[in-house]
Amino acid sequence: STVDFSVKIKFVIVFEWIDERLILDDGIYSTNDLPRNLWGPDVILENAENDCEAVYDSFSLLNSKTGLLKRTVAFHGAVYNPMDLKDFPFDSDELELKFISICNWRTLDG
Repeated sequence: STVDFSVKIKFVIVFEWIDERLILDDGIYSTNDLPRNLWGPDVILENAENDCEAVYDSFSLLNSKTGLLKRTVAFHGAVYNPMDLKDFPFDSDELELKFISICNWRTLDG
């Protein structure tokens, strides 16, 4: 809520990257064949409130000839969003989402 300086959000981030270890000339690998200890990018929403949940989707191998992988992260919940209410009810607001990616990685199995 405005008084609490928070806003409810729901959005998805899509990561796509190439893992050259998965490149096969004959293209046999499929998403079901991915190793359990496969690594992929991770992100933290810095200004998320305690009730904001990050839901990680499974890895998908989009192209085994190039090693192209995909993973999505959906965020649902509240983020901290301070507002200046001096012009209320004619004020406007910009939602700023702050992400951290400090070489964090999340494995396929957790």
